[in-house]
Amino acid sequence: MKRINERCGKKILFAFYFYSNVAGCKDCVKTGETLTQLRQKYPQLRVYSFDYDLNLSAIKTLISIYTVKNSLPAIVIGDEVVYGYKDLDQLEKLLRSSYPKEFALIEAEAEAAKKAKEEADKQAILLELPTTTAKDTKKK
Repeated sequence: MKRINERCGKKILFAFYFYSNVAGCKDCVKTGETLTQLRQKYPQLRVYSFDYDLNLSAIKTLISIYTVKNSLPAIVIGDEVVYGYKDLDQLEKLLRSSYPKEFALIEAEAEAAKKAKEEADKQAILLELPTTTAKDTKKK
């Protein structure tokens, strides 16, 4: 993803999310939900989720590369690993600090898209308003 961003000028951010299905990790569930909200808010964010307990070589390699401890949930953003539940604001701050240039562009795009949607919604409402005609005015 880093190479794609560099070579193609893309603004794609990524995070690795390590969770556990063992022993009902409530913070893992909450973190997963928060990451879903974050992805909805920032479509350029790619979150790759991994069950920490699966004995797969690819997962073990990532755990080794980023030195992820068995203290779950764990999220890798940039080169930083954070543990435990993080709310939406905390994750946005982490993205902002790990990807300052890219995140600024993505925030600007998200804000522009939000304003465009609001404007489109206003136009749709205006188009649905009943219009009065000269006939209607004479009847009154």
